[in-house]
Amino acid sequence: MNQPRIDFKIYPSLLDKFQEFLDYQIAAEELWNKVSEKAKEQGQYPDAEVGDYILTPDEMADKLEQELIDTINRVPHEPWEAADKGTCFNEVVDMILADRECATEDMEVEMGEDTITARYHGFTFTYDRAFCEEVAQGLAGSVSQLFTKATIETKAGTVELYGYIDEYRLNQVIDLKTTGSYDFLKFERKWQRHIYPYCLVESGHEVEGFEYRVIKWKGGTKTQPALSGEVIPEYYTYNHEESTEALRAMLEQFIWWLNSRREQITDTKIFAADEQAAAPATVEVATDVDSDFIIGEQFSYLPNNLGRYATMEEAMQTLAKAGIFATAEGTGATRALSDEELQELRTSITDIVENERIDAANEVAAALAFEKRMKAEIKRREEQAQAALVEIDERIMEKAQMIKDNRKSVSLAGTDTIRVSVSDKNLYYHLEDGTLVLAYVGYASNDDMSGLFFQAEVNEKSMRDLFGIEDFKKEKTFDVVKVADMAEEELIGRQIICDPQRIEFEDFLDEDSGTVHTTKRTVSCGLKKLPVKITKKLLQTIKDGGFQTILIAKSDKED
Repeated sequence: MNQPRIDFKIYPSLLDKFQEFLDYQIAAEELWNKVSEKAKEQGQYPDAEVGDYILTPDEMADKLEQELIDTINRVPHEPWEAADKGTCFNEVVDMILADRECATEDMEVEMGEDTITARYHGFTFTYDRAFCEEVAQGLAGSVSQLFTKATIETKAGTVELYGYIDEYRLNQVIDLKTTGSYDFLKFERKWQRHIYPYCLVESGHEVEGFEYRVIKWKGGTKTQPALSGEVIPEYYTYNHEESTEALRAMLEQFIWWLNSRREQITDTKIFAADEQAAAPATVEVATDVDSDFIIGEQFSYLPNNLGRYATMEEAMQTLAKAGIFATAEGTGATRALSDEELQELRTSITDIVENERIDAANEVAAALAFEKRMKAEIKRREEQAQAALVEIDERIMEKAQMIKDNRKSVSLAGTDTIRVSVSDKNLYYHLEDGTLVLAYVGYASNDDMSGLFFQAEVNEKSMRDLFGIEDFKKEKTFDVVKVADMAEEELIGRQIICDPQRIEFEDFLDEDSGTVHTTKRTVSCGLKKLPVKITKKLLQTIKDGGFQTILIAKSDKED
């Protein structure tokens, strides 16, 4: 039986790193990305104030993307004490479970009566032996460090997922995690909980659930040097169908990114079939909207700075198998070919080669044989046959290029709308006398209006460079106004083109730990159809909701 062709080989921590990159805006808001009082006391960040961000969202995205590339390329990095503390603890637990010696290279473990000491990468960690044995006892009967692998089919090719499971017991997968602090569902966006059970089920095993068994450290201080901790279970019931769908969607995003950064990948083990690059993610017309297209990060040939602003989550939910890369009529717009169209092209090439080209070649031969009797006729017929060969070869090459590019020309009507996804905003354009005009904004946070014009310009530049669109209405087609600065009669009757939004912060108490946490949420006005005319009632709703900034279409006549 033939083994399936493997296009990519991917392990869980790569998807974790990619998830961190996708979540760069969340990372930019974390406390560790803010200047602390301690840092200021130590003379760090002299030009910043306490609470200022250390990295901007763009800088955070660059940092996380480079870390992802370094992970793929297996770039050596400085030892990280927190990570090595967890690695040593896992090894100690497995040693107790299996009653064996240390098996990790360059690690030394000494079993004392009350403590266990591990030395690794220049660090020394002392663990409370009773606590280690308690954790090991809770894993009794487990199969430790179980290697598993399985394949999954995606639109970008066949992926082999693989890795080592910490513990497998009674149809449960257990992954040990260590941390200095813990928030509820801290590891929800990690991918071990999907990959390991998927591989086991595909290999014929049963899996009912996945548990991150989290060790929240205690000790490690001068007064309490031995490390112990609190064991916190974070449990997820496993659903094979849901995990398969989630994995497939995530892998297709990751492979698109991987192909777009291919020149930066020096360790090519991840490309299992390097001779044939995986097809980029494609898009299609949304099923519920006529001629509604999205231009965004799913284009593998978009410039890097544009890709950062695209909303992959929305795009991957909205788009499906065969898609259209859309622009205006006459600008060389393209869409992906379906499997049926690809096969039809291959068949047509074969027919041309086997029939038309052979007939034309026979004409050439017949013309040459006729040379003695009709030299003039020979020349005419030879040129005619050679011209037919050239035309046929051009047709073959054109169809072959379409297969290679996986694209086919498509046109839009004057009534079509193009939706451009930018960060968490959707900019809607329509054709107006042959010119693309920004019609309205599907979503825009009030605290980031200034970036809207720049992001629109980035998308316009990409469509101009990549798709040949030249005509854009250069002046702004909407105004950003403060509600408090405008008289009521100046606003009523104007067209609002964006659902107003604002940010709220809310504190809540974690009753288990007694810690107060702050959450950030976005509150919207709830407008569904845009643009919409501002009435007195709507204006009052905007004011009552605390929405300070709105976007309105420019007046036909400026004052």
